[in-house]
Amino acid sequence: MSTTAIVLTMDQMLVLQQIYEDFEDDIENLMRSMRLNRGQLHGILESLKRKGLLIFEHRKGQGMPLVRVSQRGRRLIADMWGSQK
Repeated sequence: MSTTAIVLTMDQMLVLQQIYEDFEDDIENLMRSMRLNRGQLHGILESLKRKGLLIFEHRKGQGMPLVRVSQRGRRLIADMWGSQK
């Protein structure tokens, strides 16, 4: 079975891990916890979404979408943590 390597910047990996640890997060909370401005965070989130690592979920009554790590993103994190042991 062939696999495609996923290349992430350090900022992308840190944001992905933060969302993974929180299970889901909103953009305002991520901006505060990661100390990134809206433009920086938006670029990182869009890149992670294009790579299939994040899911944006719009819930009724909430202005900002919630962001969750996709199954592919969870597998990537598990593989990376496993390689550190």
